[in-house]
Amino acid sequence: MKHSKLLSIAKECNSFYLSGRYNSNDFKPLFCQSHQIGLVSRKIEQELIPFQDTFVINQSSIDVCPGLKNYFEITKKVDSVVSRLREKSVFKAKPEWIETMDVRPSKSMPALFAINRTAMSLFGLHTYGINVNAYVVNNDGSIFIWLQRRSMDSSIFPGKLDTFVCGGIASGETVKEAVIKECEEEANLHSHFFDLMKPAGCVSYFVQRSEGCLELDTQYTFDLELPKSFVPINNDGEVNEFLLVPVAQLIDMICNREVALTATPKIMDFLIRKGLLTFELEPDLPELVEVLHVPVHLIYKR
Repeated sequence: MKHSKLLSIAKECNSFYLSGRYNSNDFKPLFCQSHQIGLVSRKIEQELIPFQDTFVINQSSIDVCPGLKNYFEITKKVDSVVSRLREKSVFKAKPEWIETMDVRPSKSMPALFAINRTAMSLFGLHTYGINVNAYVVNNDGSIFIWLQRRSMDSSIFPGKLDTFVCGGIASGETVKEAVIKECEEEANLHSHFFDLMKPAGCVSYFVQRSEGCLELDTQYTFDLELPKSFVPINNDGEVNEFLLVPVAQLIDMICNREVALTATPKIMDFLIRKGLLTFELEPDLPELVEVLHVPVHLIYKR
């Protein structure tokens, strides 16, 4: 059975990039210390007008704390603005959502400041996270893949299916630390499993979730073959249930929109790498591969 919907879903995940809107007058580049770090919509720009001691609005750009170079000073000033925007319901976040992420010109460069994770999309900031694809190989050689169903209380894609384990890399956290923490919290997977994981590169996407929110994310991906006896258990309340599904059913689930949109690039990438999503299933496979790896890291360096 051919699945022509896969390509259209992959394009939707990178719709903001593919549409070229990042070059339009609908958004202003956001700079910090001469580095472009994000994009701000006209809607969010209006919300920043009262805070021009932190976000200085120019005709063609917005600067974060010009003249300041201290990580902690910039973080404090940005956090004050973010807290006010949260009070005004410009964005929603539960009281316990206090995790911050570092903002960098690129992943290899020092962090400029930290910001509340839930506010990253307001400014089109590039987030980084981890993703673990877990699977089981049966005696007949067939492969079943572990998925999680997101909590019904989740603010994004509630009740939708997602990859086995995924999460953001918090301020000051390494990739390894993030993988171990998220695996323990989401699936009760202990640290010794990390040595069994196989790094599988990165998957990125750039999508506009709402009028004022841009989600630009890159996730470090790992593959993990689990024993058939292993049963994941959620520890943080963010997972409704875990499902073990065959490949054919998983592809149908993606096409039927049962899977969270931002989870689909990671799943498609895994299926292609494992030879489970082939030209026979997806005639546009070459284009699909390209769409899954658009050069989002070059957008803010143009």
